[in-house]
Amino acid sequence: MRARTVSIKLECRFWRGAPYATLIEPGWWRWADADADVDLEDVLDALPDCEPVDANGRVDLVTGCADGACASMTLEELNAALGEDAVCTSSTTNPTVVYCDWPVGIGCAFDDLDEDGEPDASSTAGTLYLEAPYDGGTTDGLGPGASFSCFIDALGYPNSIYFWDLDGTLEPFAMSWFDWGLNVMDLLGTGTAESMGISGVEED
Repeated sequence: MRARTVSIKLECRFWRGAPYATLIEPGWWRWADADADVDLEDVLDALPDCEPVDANGRVDLVTGCADGACASMTLEELNAALGEDAVCTSSTTNPTVVYCDWPVGIGCAFDDLDEDGEPDASSTAGTLYLEAPYDGGTTDGLGPGASFSCFIDALGYPNSIYFWDLDGTLEPFAMSWFDWGLNVMDLLGTGTAESMGISGVEED
């Protein structure tokens, strides 16, 4: 039963044409451009049932690590942790950012403040992005390929949601849990986490 996750108030806005919902307080939610309330339970009930990935513990949301590679690491440290060098390319829109990817399905972005096409030596990833072919998961079975509903069942309701509005039917395509440093995306409309970003839990 997931009814416990739907007592939420969200205020929805539009971002690049898609409705954007952000958690305000328990109770209810509404569209920013409409007076009518929308039943969030209907949206959640339309999500596919939870189908987790292998709960092998290779992903740790608290530390922001996957297979020993952590969001707090530099490129050199990540290369050592993963046992191979990343392929890095400069952003086409921001010359001070370099994107790096490893064949295992882990990627991240680094600062390149001197714009030399290489990550700054002291820059850390901040967020690790996991996607196919990465096949690790948390001990709860959360990882790339897990159903959106698995994340809700394990972590509670997210702090923010992006929806596609398909002829009046709301289809979530991105969710974020701020306290967990986690975001998941589904751009294929499958109801599963195509991509998963982990940053780790900030210490008080």
